[in-house]
Amino acid sequence: MTMITGSVGRKGANKPDDVRTVQSLLNKKRPAPLKPVSVDGVSGKETESAIEELQRRVVKLYWPDGRVDPLGRTWKALSEASPTASTKPAAPASGASTSSTGTSGNLSGASWWRANQAKFPNSRSVEDLEGGFKLKVKAFLAALSDAGANVSIASTLRNKHRAYLMHYCFKVAKGQIEPSKVPADDAVDIAWDHGDDATSRKAAQEMVNLFNIAYAPSLTSRHIAGEAIDMDISWSGSIKVRNKAGNLVEVGSPRNGADNTTLHSVGATYGVHKLVADRPHWSVNGH
Repeated sequence: MTMITGSVGRKGANKPDDVRTVQSLLNKKRPAPLKPVSVDGVSGKETESAIEELQRRVVKLYWPDGRVDPLGRTWKALSEASPTASTKPAAPASGASTSSTGTSGNLSGASWWRANQAKFPNSRSVEDLEGGFKLKVKAFLAALSDAGANVSIASTLRNKHRAYLMHYCFKVAKGQIEPSKVPADDAVDIAWDHGDDATSRKAAQEMVNLFNIAYAPSLTSRHIAGEAIDMDISWSGSIKVRNKAGNLVEVGSPRNGADNTTLHSVGATYGVHKLVADRPHWSVNGH
């Protein structure tokens, strides 16, 4: 059986023999009129793009990453025996998972989440924010600290696979998508389809309850890009917070970061913008 010893593609180990193996298999899977990739043992943009195209068209990944990992879902799809690529263009990807029902070990629900949650951690550390936004947040936090405000950080960088789980457990539970139509995420071994819609929705609702979700979670949150921070800010009396220009701004009541528009204005001078609709949420653009 054909195997690879390490990852191939974007940020992969890219051993030449493994790369040539993947390139050869990609050519067998590529439909016309897509031209074959060069079988040269070098993983560049051409090979990475071909892997992404396979991940979208065949593996149905929501987040194609341009990499093939040994024993991963992309490798399985790539190495499965198949005839030579068709001379006709492939049908457009529907975005749906190709699996029907799962095994007892990967069926969605409360038990699945308790067994797997450690794989998808969120962060509360400012250090995990995107570089430019991190500097802006640090400057704003320093100004708040100098003014005597109390800051409690609840969330910074959000794991994109956790966001995927939150988004789709909500949609399945509320009947907004059929369990069998949920797009796959190569990093998440979960089956949303339990064989019937009622059981599938019940299992998804168990996860909704554990996540304590009230509204449909976004797949495009600024948290996923490291460009948002959830924090509670409070103080006593009136405080004077220095804005980016170095001017002291008196901030009185209401004495919380969610409702005080004067503090919002100070934060904006640092490039940390308040989303008023979400009480703890500040971000690079207010979304």
